[in-house]
Amino acid sequence: MNGSVTEPSICSYNGTFDIQLDTGNKMADSNSLVLTYDIYPALPLIVINNGSTDFTSMVSFPDNPAVTVIEATINPTTSKLEVKVGYSADLQDTELSMQITPPDTPWASLTPNTTSTWVVAPTNQLSAVVYTQEDY
Repeated sequence: MNGSVTEPSICSYNGTFDIQLDTGNKMADSNSLVLTYDIYPALPLIVINNGSTDFTSMVSFPDNPAVTVIEATINPTTSKLEVKVGYSADLQDTELSMQITPPDTPWASLTPNTTSTWVVAPTNQLSAVVYTQEDY
């Protein structure tokens, strides 16, 4: 929309995103998980973020206040969303919902919030329970 001979048009992706958890690995030495998501198509998300692969500000876990997003980036080689989270309560076998909220910009105006829900059972067989420094 709004394109002219001298100004580029603003385009929006108004299709659906398919987000599925690929892996969830518990870090052995901290209260954190690294979650890898398959996202299809990944390119509209990168365009929405002005080409940046950093999605930390867009990713949240609103249903679980014990979970904090440390980092969320799209791996340019695999096109997978890699999310590192910290947690302050046991998560093992509990439901966890990740939400992607695009920025409030003209090029993201038609993109809805997207949520992916899964049960925490890390693929590397480490329990997602909270440890204190004394436990290490």
